[in-house]
Order: sequence, then structure tokens, then C-alpha cells
Amino acid sequence: MTAIEQLEAAVPVLTATLRQHWSTGQGKRVRDIVWSLYGGSHLVDLGWAISGLDDALARAVGAAIQARIVVGATIEPLLQTVLEESGELARYEEAAGKIPDHLPVPYPPPVSSAGELRELADALDILYPAD
Repeated sequence: MTAIEQLEAAVPVLTATLRQHWSTGQGKRVRDIVWSLYGGSHLVDLGWAISGLDDALARAVGAAIQARIVVGATIEPLLQTVLEESGELARYEEAAGKIPDHLPVPYPPPVSSAGELRELADALDILYPAD
């Protein structure tokens, strides 16, 4: 079975998880991973995100990761289907409506608190000052 076929088989599991359990521990982990694979630009605490998944969900997430590695961004339409059918895109749009246009939308919410992210930004300014 190809990486795309494995992902296609995993789509119902990912969609159901994000539709029914998006706010639970496993659901939050899947949200982080799927959004990261979809756009390729989300901050993901990978150690946290891949821990605590049940067997079926771990296999579905693994299939999504493998497909992204093997075929790249061509999997995004499948992931978009997951995000649309699960209600994730609607939740994103709701969050985006609350954020001024000049700021990025922090969705899904990061594992780190706003204070921890501010400290990280301060440390980055010290290590990598703007030219």
C-alpha cells in the first residue's frame, strides 16, 4: 500500500477524532500534527504530540506523517478534507476573527503558555538580534 493509500485509509480516523474529541488530550495532539502537516508552519512540541495516542490513532497519525515525508505537500488536499469535515477550519476561522489582521493566528493553541512564549521570544532576541 502506498503512502497516499495509507493516508486515505487514515482520513476517517483523523476526521472522527478532530470532530468528536478535538478538545481532549489525544484530540489536541492530533490537531497539532495535522495542522503542521497541512501548512508546514505550525509550532509543534513533537515529543508531547506523539505521546499518549491509542493504537489506531497512532497508526493514522503515522500514516499522515509518512505521506508528508514521502510525497510532500501533495497530501494537503486530503488533510484539508480532514480539517473541513471535522470542523477544524471553522474553529480556525472563529479564532482568526478575534485576532487583528497584523498578527498571526495562534491556532491550534500552543502547548506553551503566553508567558513561556514571551520568555522564548526574549531569549531569541538575545541569541539572534535583528540586523
